[in-house]
Amino acid sequence: MWVADSEGMRPYAEAGHDAAADPAPPDLNVARVEIVLNGELDLHTLSHLHARLERVLSLRPKHVVIELAGCPFIDATAISFLMDAHRQLWLAGGLLSLRSPSDRIRRILRAARVDTVLDVTPAGGQAPDGRPTNGSPEPSAMRRTLSA
Repeated sequence: MWVADSEGMRPYAEAGHDAAADPAPPDLNVARVEIVLNGELDLHTLSHLHARLERVLSLRPKHVVIELAGCPFIDATAISFLMDAHRQLWLAGGLLSLRSPSDRIRRILRAARVDTVLDVTPAGGQAPDGRPTNGSPEPSAMRRTLSA
């Protein structure tokens, strides 16, 4: 279990908590966590992202944003991983968004129809009319669609 405090994100025990005396971690509900990716996102690099996401999910975030500006390539394994991460967050009441994909990554996501499920936003963050670029009026509408 990881704890976010004034010194950053640290393992629960390093933050001064005794797991034996205090087995229940603090109730954390972080509003937003951003993960910045640099390099390809494929079968060989997923273990690193998986470890990061495990730590992030322990914070029970409401919104996780994965920054893809530094990601030149994504494969089917990574897309499946992102959809699984989305499912985990959605079941916990959270939302996963992808931000700043290159044109190439955006085409791959569109071909896999990921952009119909996840919020995929350009570098600016939103479409000119303020809506997420996948056409949904708001993230909660995506959740209703997915649960139907």
